[in-house]
This record gives sequence, structure tokens and C-alpha cells, in this order.
Amino acid sequence: MFLYAAELARRADGSFCVMADRSEAPAGPGFALENRIVSSRSMAAGFKQLAVERLAPFFVRLQNSLRRRTARPTDSTRIVLLSSGPSHPYYFEDVYLARYLGYTLVEGGDLAVRSDVLCMKTLSGLVPVDIVMTRCAEAGLDPLELGGYSAHGVPGILNAVRA
Repeated sequence: MFLYAAELARRADGSFCVMADRSEAPAGPGFALENRIVSSRSMAAGFKQLAVERLAPFFVRLQNSLRRRTARPTDSTRIVLLSSGPSHPYYFEDVYLARYLGYTLVEGGDLAVRSDVLCMKTLSGLVPVDIVMTRCAEAGLDPLELGGYSAHGVPGILNAVRA
């Protein structure tokens, strides 16, 4: 698990409580980044005066954590961000995160499993993918094993993970 989010609320006595947990593609990091960039540009003096903490170190740690999980961590590690597509309410965040992190944004139809290897379809042919950062509900990830149809589903992806 690379990302975890908790929805917090403050009680009348000042204590905090967790209202909900989000570990399956939590929404928010891309929106936080986009809001921080816009706010820091429109209120630059206030940001400097208040010494607002930067978000970049979080994203660098996320990138490093993902890269370390691959079987062959190199500068050419291919990491993709799997999105549910333009009709999903968080698509903007998917696009923003993929661009900021330098990952290729893909949908289920952009990926294929061949000989238990997950590949991305390109104009030059299939290229292996090392890591998939999914922003989709896990229930539709592999229609062969989990059943049902989902636009972001990739038949055989779970078998590729096991292999």
C-alpha cells in the first residue's frame, strides 16, 4: 500500500476522530498539489511569511518508494498511472498527478498481459510495465479473476502480479 488517507473531524472538545479510511486509490494528493501551486502563486507573499511546508518532498518519497518496489530499479523503470478515464470524477487529478510525477497515464485498454508480463500498448508495439499506480477501484481491476466489466480492468493483471 503506497497511499493511505483518513478523513478527520474535530469534536466539540477539540479532540480528533477518524471518520473514514481510504486505502483504495485515495483522492486528494493531486488536488492538494494543484491547490498549493495555485495558492502559492496567487498569495506568494503570504506563503513566504507563513513558511508553508512544501508538498514536493511527499511526492519525491512516493516516487522513490514506487521505484524501489520494482524488480530492477533503474532510471528507466516504467511506471504508469492507471486511471478510470475521462468520465470519472477524479480524472483531472489523475492527469495532474501523472504529469507531475512523470508517469504515463493509462486506461485499461492501454494495457495488455502477454506471457504473464504486463505491457503497455504503444505505436512501436508492446513495452513491459514495471509498476502500476492504480487510481481505480480494485474490484474491477481484473475481470478474469474478479468478474464484471470495468473500463479500467486489465484481463490477467493479477496473474502477472503473481508471476
